[in-house]
Amino acid sequence: MPGYTISSPRQIAAIASPIRQEIVDVIAATGPATIAHVAFLLGRRPDSLYYHVGALQRAGLLLPQQPRREGQRPASVYDVPGRPLRMASNRAPAAASRVIAGALSLARRDFSRVVASPATVFEGPDRDVWGARLRARLSPDRIRRVNELLSQVADLFQEPNPSDDARPFAITWVFAPAQTGRAPKKESRS
Repeated sequence: MPGYTISSPRQIAAIASPIRQEIVDVIAATGPATIAHVAFLLGRRPDSLYYHVGALQRAGLLLPQQPRREGQRPASVYDVPGRPLRMASNRAPAAASRVIAGALSLARRDFSRVVASPATVFEGPDRDVWGARLRARLSPDRIRRVNELLSQVADLFQEPNPSDDARPFAITWVFAPAQTGRAPKKESRS
């Protein structure tokens, strides 16, 4: 499947909900799945997901696939419209801001949950948790380099990994110009 850009305001609004982001993320990472399997991976009850799956399906972010047999009856299977998924945030800036707020909320929850675990590795090449906020002055060349590296990380996260020792991870970042103490320069119109 080729990549897919989430671009309509309706689609962007649909993934503003953190639970819907999680549903889309899990299916994008694991492949076509039933609601029961998604619920298992998220540690939720399946009946808590049906409403959200319906909203994502109506927005075109989940597509029904060939049903699978689970137990005595067939179970609906859903997949994302393409991989990798990207969001065109300029189409609905207010909704895109809500999507990022939801993603940051999920990141805060994930970090808080693991930071107290004695099994968490905070340093070295096997580090499995990392939180930071960095600020720098970047030239256009460095902006391009940061975007290249972030794209490589995004690609790595979206590659299938069937390894037996693979564990679920999440990464959230916001890359944006930082507010300065000065008013922005006005562009001259000639």
